[in-house]
Amino acid sequence: MFFKKIIKSLNQYITDQSWYSQAHHPFFGEVGYYGFKDERMGYWESEIDVDGLVVSVIINSAIEELPTDIHQSFVESIINNLDSTIAAVKPLMLNTLSEWVKFDRDEDWHRLFRLSGIEVPIDADVRNDWEISFECLVDKVGHHFTCYFKNGNPEFISVDG
Repeated sequence: MFFKKIIKSLNQYITDQSWYSQAHHPFFGEVGYYGFKDERMGYWESEIDVDGLVVSVIINSAIEELPTDIHQSFVESIINNLDSTIAAVKPLMLNTLSEWVKFDRDEDWHRLFRLSGIEVPIDADVRNDWEISFECLVDKVGHHFTCYFKNGNPEFISVDG
């Protein structure tokens, strides 16, 4: 009996640790919320169409309310001003890319990388941590380069794939 209680308690702890729910948003489409006991870890996940390409969007949110207008505005500002975001991350991205493959540094950015993901910071405030990801188009492996922002500035790049 004692062991059954322990196993039941452990099982409840593990299964109650997180939850998932789905909803529809007018801009983000079908969204899924991943909730955790530690509210700082909650987020919405969706995929949106950007010029015929699927872009993943993560929206950090401590509460399970649908993404708001400020979240939408953040994503739209990135998409509509992608060239300014690219200008901010380009030096870090090109330096990192040069560690992986040989390429022409003067090549058009859009021949080197394609937008693949946007993470919206808490409260859609650029001073909070966020990231943007690009698929590398000039390597054979299909690496993804993610630029991490802190206080509104690109800090470092990671490469996945």
